[in-house]
Amino acid sequence: MVHSAEALRYLINLVGADRVLLGTDIPFDMGDPEPLGTLERAGVGSRERQAIIHDNAAALFRIGHGVTPFH
Repeated sequence: MVHSAEALRYLINLVGADRVLLGTDIPFDMGDPEPLGTLERAGVGSRERQAIIHDNAAALFRIGHGVTPFH
């Protein structure tokens, strides 16, 4: 769980984008209200973005690789 673009970039640099997932804390208020904006501010490229918002979770939970609703 990160709360800034800088922390997200550090995490990606430390462990790799293939080990980062985008999730939510709803209904709790500790989450990032604008996670896609945080990805953009962190300078995440399109390949990393696709992995973080969809592909990594799909692989982890062994679900089909369809089109993500975040495009």
